[in-house]
Amino acid sequence: MHCVYTENLGMPLVMLVGRPSSGKTSIACQIEAVIKQLDPGRSIDILDDRSIMSASQSKSDCYRDSKQEKMTLGALRSSVERRLSKSTVLIFDSLNMIKGYRYEIWALARQIGTRCCVVSIETGAETCKAWNAARDFEERYETAVMDDLVGRLERPDSIRRWESPLFSVYPERESREEMTRVCEAVAAYCIASNSAGKGPLERAKLSAVTGQAAGDLKQSIATSQNTLAPVNLLHDVDKEVQVTIKQVLDAQTLAGGAPAGIVSFGPDMPVLNLTRPISTVELRRWKRMFVKMVTNTTFSESRPVHIKSLFVKFMIEQIHSP
Repeated sequence: MHCVYTENLGMPLVMLVGRPSSGKTSIACQIEAVIKQLDPGRSIDILDDRSIMSASQSKSDCYRDSKQEKMTLGALRSSVERRLSKSTVLIFDSLNMIKGYRYEIWALARQIGTRCCVVSIETGAETCKAWNAARDFEERYETAVMDDLVGRLERPDSIRRWESPLFSVYPERESREEMTRVCEAVAAYCIASNSAGKGPLERAKLSAVTGQAAGDLKQSIATSQNTLAPVNLLHDVDKEVQVTIKQVLDAQTLAGGAPAGIVSFGPDMPVLNLTRPISTVELRRWKRMFVKMVTNTTFSESRPVHIKSLFVKFMIEQIHSP
């Protein structure tokens, strides 16, 4: 495999995923320690739920109901966006259990040209409950909140581009040495991702554990620099996305419940190959993700045909993502 290493790619975002009380913070601290050992001058920042909690809030308060959880995730997302830097490794130590939310965080990293890896803490639900119950009162989740959260994990999958490279840790069955090796692999990825001038050891570790080079970020809808102008942006985006969604729904109605196949959106536009029915709920979720993503940056092209083309390409990416 030919590996290309490019200087100033930026420090990676390390996104931890796992149920509450699964051991994420211990793994985050261990990754930090290994990075400092391998490269003492490396700047490291750890972001966790405590960073956005008020003095009067508990962990349970952050996830007590859907409204509070939405506010918590929004605050964490904003903190990630503020603290992402090309000069610092950011370890995001939070639940990150929702697949779509992980995509949004990955997109933030890609927009500023940094990489992202995922560390999945594979601790079973019953073990998490037991570990939570053993914690000090102020550190544990309330039973009702814990019971709700442990069943909502959407496991990461390395096939998805925004969850690769994926490192997995199994605290219930792995020895301390085995978990340390995973943390060393994550640290090697963090060091090698900006490794121009580094020795071959870090590069070899990166190739061995991730199967990919640390260079050449691929262009995608999340990293495109042809962004939309801020003037009337929300109105233009919403209008064109609604028109596009209606075309998809009309095509599916004509197909009578079967996959609609090729859907055309006009000359010089990408086509959509629908091999399965797409629900209205799914289309609305894609719309929210797309609007949030394109309005986070400043785009130079706001013609309706361009907005529509971007959304069709975005839908193609979603359809082909497991």
